[in-house]
Amino acid sequence: MLGLGAVIMRRAQVLEILRGFEPLHLPVGSFRPAAVLAPLRPLPQDPEALELVLTRRTTDLTAHAGQVSFPGGRIDEADGSAELAALRELQEELGVASRDVEVVGHLDHMLTVTGYHITPVVGLLTAGVALEPEPREVARVFAVPLDRLLDEAGWELLPHHWNGRVFHSWHFPWDGEDVWGATARMLRGFVELLWSRSSAGVGQPAAE
Repeated sequence: MLGLGAVIMRRAQVLEILRGFEPLHLPVGSFRPAAVLAPLRPLPQDPEALELVLTRRTTDLTAHAGQVSFPGGRIDEADGSAELAALRELQEELGVASRDVEVVGHLDHMLTVTGYHITPVVGLLTAGVALEPEPREVARVFAVPLDRLLDEAGWELLPHHWNGRVFHSWHFPWDGEDVWGATARMLRGFVELLWSRSSAGVGQPAAE
């Protein structure tokens, strides 16, 4: 899908799209079920604009060490659902209790080359809620304004080699970080959803 260049979407428009979106459901099969929480929060200087919170994992973790990611992990039997698992992981990694998160939607399920079935949950954080990163898991927390994610100029599609094959992966460089892999795929899916609904007349871009 082609991007729309620089697009500005306000909080109400984004939430309307997410709440009305029916994501693609994929069977888990032999994949390991996991869930992530993509946290949106209002910009301090403009509560009607949103930014997306991301983390960089510490370098001594056994899986995806040093990579940029959303809070998330495997779905435990005790969780009961992907949504509850995502909220649990958010609290464990960033110290945000479920009472400070409004689940506003889900993105398409995703299968990864490392054998995971991921359910992405999107949550809106209470304005001003403090983030308390777990230092054993989170090396850094940062945020990207949504209007920057919606600007096609910020994205790069680069080749990678995996098991003797070449594939292309989206990258989104930001503030010294490189968002790529599964996280970038989920982000790109979110961005393309907003682009498509904007061009279809749902949540029209606001004038600058």
